[in-house]
Amino acid sequence: MVPIDVVKTRIQLDPSLARLGMVGTGRQIVAEEGMRGLATGFGSTAVGYFGQGGLKFALNDMCESLDTRFVFLVPRFVVRPLLPRQV
Repeated sequence: MVPIDVVKTRIQLDPSLARLGMVGTGRQIVAEEGMRGLATGFGSTAVGYFGQGGLKFALNDMCESLDTRFVFLVPRFVVRPLLPRQV
C-alpha cells in the first residue's frame, strides 16, 4: 500500500500532478527519485502495522474469554446459529 499512498499524497500536495493521474504521477516519481521514491515512509508504515496488528491480536486473545461469559446477555435465537456445532 505504500507506493499508492505515496502517489496519492504527492497528488494531494501538488494538485498540478492530478492531470497526470495515479500512473503518470507514479512514473514521474520513479523518473525523478527512482524506485526508492515509491517506498518513502515504508519504515514508519511497517512499524504502525506491526503495532496495530500486535494490539489487535492481544486484545482478541484477552476478549476471547469474555465472549463466552457474556453470551447469556444475547437471546439464544441470535447466538445459536453463530456457535459451532458440537459433535
